[in-house]
Amino acid sequence: MPSKLDPALRARLDELARTDPDQLVPLIVTLTPGADASTLRAKGLRIEQQFPIISAVAGRMTARQALDLAALDDVVRVEYDGEMRAL
Repeated sequence: MPSKLDPALRARLDELARTDPDQLVPLIVTLTPGADASTLRAKGLRIEQQFPIISAVAGRMTARQALDLAALDDVVRVEYDGEMRAL
């Protein structure tokens, strides 16, 4: 079973949880089809945008909360929400 967190993101979240535990990290969280995003709110995700067609949300939460979020059964993937550029 693949990890729900990229190893580089996991390392960054571990570091932030130790050094700046209150910093909010921008994330995209992909859910299993039909999962309710209210579970994510209850775990601390401040949802800023929803993508119902792909069952995902974008929002911010602390690094520790993000690490805990990855353990939820309804969460398929947790990714950093950063700027993308075409090559």
